[in-house]
Amino acid sequence: MPESESTGADGYGPLETEEKFDKKYHSEEETENQEDVSELQLSLFDMGLDAGPDTDAILDMEEVQVQSHPFQEGERIAYKGRVYEILQYLYDGRTVEIGDISQLKNLAGFKVRERVSVVELQGCQVVKGDYSDGEIASMVVEAAEIGEIMVESREALQAAIQTVQVNQAHDRAILEDFDRRVVRGFHYRFSEEHHLYDGGPKTKFKNNVAAVHLLKELQAQGRMATAEEQIILARFVGWGGLANALTPGKSGWEAEYEEIRGLLTEEEFQAAQESTLTAYYTEQNVIRHIYDALERFGFRGGNILDPAMATGNFFSVLPESMADSRLYGVEIEPVSGHIARHLYPNADIQVTGFEHTDFPDQFFDVVIGNIPCTAAPISLPIREMRKAPSLPPGFTARSG
Repeated sequence: MPESESTGADGYGPLETEEKFDKKYHSEEETENQEDVSELQLSLFDMGLDAGPDTDAILDMEEVQVQSHPFQEGERIAYKGRVYEILQYLYDGRTVEIGDISQLKNLAGFKVRERVSVVELQGCQVVKGDYSDGEIASMVVEAAEIGEIMVESREALQAAIQTVQVNQAHDRAILEDFDRRVVRGFHYRFSEEHHLYDGGPKTKFKNNVAAVHLLKELQAQGRMATAEEQIILARFVGWGGLANALTPGKSGWEAEYEEIRGLLTEEEFQAAQESTLTAYYTEQNVIRHIYDALERFGFRGGNILDPAMATGNFFSVLPESMADSRLYGVEIEPVSGHIARHLYPNADIQVTGFEHTDFPDQFFDVVIGNIPCTAAPISLPIREMRKAPSLPPGFTARSG
């Protein structure tokens, strides 16, 4: 219908009225508050909107009052009759993510993460990481001597008892996990409860940094990762979606650039920059369909190669029907490759360019993975160069 037809008393057509009123209303509101909120960093969470899976989404605004943090990340507090751990502060510091420690009886971390205002936690008492039997007994005796248990004393005692119970359950879970791993092997197994891909770029960067710190700690101590540490390592998602963090002077990423520049060696940093074009990991829900196809083809085990494995997502959901397979992997990016060795300690993993491997011909029963998709040249032996001078055909040729 032409705009000239069916106009209202305000002169707007029926389809325009709501939109123009909305623009007019917001225009007036912005004018009144221009000095206060012109470019505040206001989170979608603060506005009561759902930010969706990318929980780092923010709106660009100026002059934000960043609140001081009453507790450090990792500290435990008594809150609403339960003990919670401070997981991370979000956005501009006004929102905090917490987890009930009772969930730590399993090794999957916090399945439910609650978000509350920092203001709401003001006045909460810090809870120790553990309590001895003597400390709890002293708390009971002290309360008995007073003759009447005060509210604060009762809450402190409840928090201490819950902490001890959770720690004991957690210790049992570690022993049970070890027993299972002795039987089934020490390879990392993917679980949705591990929350490998939660959050947006900033959260993924933070997870990457945590994994790199842990990797360097393991290398310095000369030991393999525990089951819990494997979950931290598995949250490393590569640098494919985080090129901003590796680019000097990138607006909004200056602090991240300085942090990662100081954490990686020159060789590691250069390799990370080079990987930003190709390091996009395949999620496990997709990988499972590939294994389903292999099972329908009749494959039940053998020599399996992932020629561009990153941290080894394809190995993390290997079906039980193929559990007796021998796993081989190759990864050129050093951080990803060494993380893969900790996630799959019984696999044969080479941290090098695929062109430098020397696997025998006709050795593998299955080659699986997500190889780099670029036209970059690859150096291969003459017999293979005739078949495929560049990626990804070069991977296919050399895997034969």
